[in-house]
Amino acid sequence: MNVAKVCWRNFLKSVWISTQKYCDYLLREFKLRAEQYRDTFRTAIKSSEETYTLFGSRVKNLFLYYLDSRKVTTKDQVVDLLVSDRIKETLGPSCS
Repeated sequence: MNVAKVCWRNFLKSVWISTQKYCDYLLREFKLRAEQYRDTFRTAIKSSEETYTLFGSRVKNLFLYYLDSRKVTTKDQVVDLLVSDRIKETLGPSCS
């Protein structure tokens, strides 16, 4: 791999890290609702400049924000949360 490609990849990583830190700051400041974290996780799309590794890391962070916002700390709580979310999806609008 030539030096230019290595420099470019390092640059993209540094931009992503800076962007991620900024997003983390905004999320802390605005304290999104749990549903917003969940929806952001579910609708995340890989950008063309983003590697799959970075995309996976971003999606993982979004999911962890969601779990944190719902105060989930154990595997059983994760399972309960995902099952209850799935059940809520099947309910009609009058039940939400």
